[in-house]
Amino acid sequence: MEHVKTGTSWKGTPKEPFFQALKGSGNYLWRIDPYRSAQLQKFYKKKFGDINGELLYKKTVVYYLAVNSIETLKKRWMLREENKNWEDKD
Repeated sequence: MEHVKTGTSWKGTPKEPFFQALKGSGNYLWRIDPYRSAQLQKFYKKKFGDINGELLYKKTVVYYLAVNSIETLKKRWMLREENKNWEDKD
């Protein structure tokens, strides 16, 4: 459905789960890159056309979750680097 390169990794959303969610009647959480969330209206219109894209955009609520401190963020970055380096040794 969409993808973005983050550092040395590719992250994205597979089409099938996204379309299955659209067929349902519940609320769904879609975890995406902040850059992508800032461009959702344009993204929806490109994927679903102007009318359906606008309808889908109007039903979307974006939440941005942040860490409570710079120290927490630094620790997470360091752990990710350690895990990445460990995985690269295989």
